[in-house]
Amino acid sequence: MRHHSLFCRVAICCALSLLFLVPSPVHAQVLKAQILGTITDPTGAVVPAVKITIIDTRTSFQRTADSNDAGNFFFVNLDPGSYRVEA
Repeated sequence: MRHHSLFCRVAICCALSLLFLVPSPVHAQVLKAQILGTITDPTGAVVPAVKITIIDTRTSFQRTADSNDAGNFFFVNLDPGSYRVEA
C-alpha cells in the first residue's frame, strides 16, 4: 500500500510538472457552462448508472449521460442558459 501511495504521488508530481513545461496556445475567451451533480437515493446512498437528460428550456436541445460508479454526472461545454435536469 505504501509503495502504491508513493507511486501515485510521483505520478501526480510528474503530471503537474508537465503542465508547467508544455506551452499552451492562447485562446480567445469563450463563455461556456457546465452542470455537475450526484444522484442519491432517499437514504443518501449514491446511485450509479442512472441516465440523466438535460434540456435547454429555451431551445429544447437535449443531451444525455449516465452517472458514474460514484453517482456523479457531468455535462460540460454547454451554452449558458436555463436547463431542466431529468433522471
